[in-house]
Amino acid sequence: MQLTKFAQSTILLEAQGYRVLVDPGSYNYEPGRMTRSGWPNVDILIFTHKHADHFDLDAASIIYHACAPQILTVPELYERLAEKGIPAQVFKVGETITRASLKITAMMIDHVVDGERIDGFGLTFEDGRSKVYWAGDTFVLPDAPSADVVLIPINNRGVSMSLDEAVDFVRTIQPQLAIPMHYDSPKDKHIDPREFVTKVTAANINSTIIEFGTSIEI
Repeated sequence: MQLTKFAQSTILLEAQGYRVLVDPGSYNYEPGRMTRSGWPNVDILIFTHKHADHFDLDAASIIYHACAPQILTVPELYERLAEKGIPAQVFKVGETITRASLKITAMMIDHVVDGERIDGFGLTFEDGRSKVYWAGDTFVLPDAPSADVVLIPINNRGVSMSLDEAVDFVRTIQPQLAIPMHYDSPKDKHIDPREFVTKVTAANINSTIIEFGTSIEI
């Protein structure tokens, strides 16, 4: 698998000849980063919940009209996309889709903002050799899936894990590699992903920061 990280929680995963783009939200389009038409052609486009840092309707429309990917999302965004003539498929926690030997499964999240429990999901990707867990926006969960690579939020602000909670969560999972996510908001400038890497590495788990648009092989 090849994994490319963009802003906030956006990733492009390429495996078994398929390209999967997850949550190309608003922070990708800051000046000097990327335009909404700059995404490569993808086979599957996933929007995990409604917040603007994960879902951008204009980007969804541009990507759909450029390459007509299969779109997986939550019911609320299914309706918003349908209003724009963009077909999508509701993807529920526990469901799996398979393309060749690539398996994509929707995972539980615990995401509450201003008292509202947000309808959304995390993701796992398996290609028969490696398993990637993209945790999404979530507080600490009681049952964490095992995975070779974990992408974990570290921003806190009462909407997801704090940096130290993310470190403890990763220690529980014991992946081969942990990648910090969700620190691109202007509200999160005090969050330093290098601190996460230092603490995880001290626990004898590999960790790295992936810069915007940079790819790694898994």
